[in-house]
Amino acid sequence: GGSGGSGGSGDMGTGGSSSAAAAAENKSSSSAFSFVKGFLPKYFSSEWSLAQFKLPECTRSLVAFGPEPHTLVVVSVEGTYYKVSFEPEVGGACVQRGFCRFMKSAEEEEEESWGAGAGV
Repeated sequence: GGSGGSGGSGDMGTGGSSSAAAAAENKSSSSAFSFVKGFLPKYFSSEWSLAQFKLPECTRSLVAFGPEPHTLVVVSVEGTYYKVSFEPEVGGACVQRGFCRFMKSAEEEEEESWGAGAGV
């Protein structure tokens, strides 16, 4: 899984590696993006895992920066939406600010169809 600090898509979770290979890979990735340092806030160049947010279920998701400063929006394939915030000066765990389920699970759909048919 990847971390939720920089936006992107993939499995949400916290994790890290202290191996030399991972450190070398991060260094080469950092230099590949060095041309954008002047355009982006400082927290982009300081760490690759500034803040983390772990979803309660193991799921595929899409992460984007929210409209307010230091916020992320996470949307999962299960139909959930999370709004979280992070402190760039401190880092660490994100704080959940909002949640919404915008799709019903197959189980919920089935329960509703049984309930609707019972009254007829």
